[in-house]
Amino acid sequence: MAYEYYEYLRIERTATDEEIKRAYRKRAMESHPDRHQWDKAKEEEFKKINEAYSVLSDSEKRAHYDRFWSADSMGGFGWFSGGFSGMGGFEDIFDTFFNGGGGRRANQRRVGEDIEVMMRISLADAILGTTRTIEYSREILCSHCSGSGAEDADSLTECDVCHGTGQVREQSRTIFGVIEQTGPCQKCHGKGKIVTNPCHICHGKWLTTEKVKKDVAVPAGIESGMSIKLRGEWNQNVDGNGDLYIHFEVPDQEASLIREGMDLHTVVKVTPAEAVLGIEKTIDLPILGRKTITIHHGSSHGTIIRNKKEWIPSVSRKDQKWDLLFHIEIEVPKKLSVEEREHYEALLILSGWKKWDKWFFEKIFE
Repeated sequence: MAYEYYEYLRIERTATDEEIKRAYRKRAMESHPDRHQWDKAKEEEFKKINEAYSVLSDSEKRAHYDRFWSADSMGGFGWFSGGFSGMGGFEDIFDTFFNGGGGRRANQRRVGEDIEVMMRISLADAILGTTRTIEYSREILCSHCSGSGAEDADSLTECDVCHGTGQVREQSRTIFGVIEQTGPCQKCHGKGKIVTNPCHICHGKWLTTEKVKKDVAVPAGIESGMSIKLRGEWNQNVDGNGDLYIHFEVPDQEASLIREGMDLHTVVKVTPAEAVLGIEKTIDLPILGRKTITIHHGSSHGTIIRNKKEWIPSVSRKDQKWDLLFHIEIEVPKKLSVEEREHYEALLILSGWKKWDKWFFEKIFE
């Protein structure tokens, strides 16, 4: 389907880079297999979302996709796309014609892959900030062979196919004529060397597994969908490590405290007398502790008291803070003592209530 990558992320074709990033974080969180007991359908959906983001977040790939409705090389002209097997797109064709056969690919850096993980934290941790310790395993270059895969220097010989370059040239016939392109040597996997005696530690795989225990500082004000990037904390390769991305999932409520966007909300119950006369009320809130607010006389049900910019700083907007909003709820008593009933009756008389209407008053407070 044309432009399905935009549909995967649920965005318009005019979406900005920031909108694409926000949409990706939201969709990745919604469909992460870990949240759905690794349901196969959700796994596939998650893969499609990541594929869409990898294309739409790259300006060159996105331009190619918008033009040809496909991320595959020459995807818009499927009737001869097979002739460019292994080529990345128009940029590689121009490299082939003008740069001596894909030199850019030959010099491409080899770094470890990235990974994305989900971290669930409480609303308290999100508001106050915390430190979480995470443990994981990653691949690193074997310390014994320094990533060569060989037991020693004498166990490496020059590849007889690429002659030590790690690259081979191949020719393919297309409608443009014969095109010569350069790619990694399949025999030595782009290393230029053949291992004759594998390393006794990594057994020629040039990588070993390392267990990592790391403290992650979670900043106060983090929100669901936000991420922290730990640079160089994932798998290692010849030219460097991949990055570890932590996506956060935070509940919107803890006890009587509810978060909506940039604000925190809570309900304060008052009696009719307190609403009429006004009062200074002390409230014990979850997470935030004891707070004192002034309820002005004549406050009605649903009145909102906003305490501005004195709570938790926002991570996404450094110049803003969350506000704490108190929603006034007038609690009408359902049962009255004799004395209370007399006082309410006196109030009714003052407001024009007639004594012969007493049967109605008694019905109300039965």
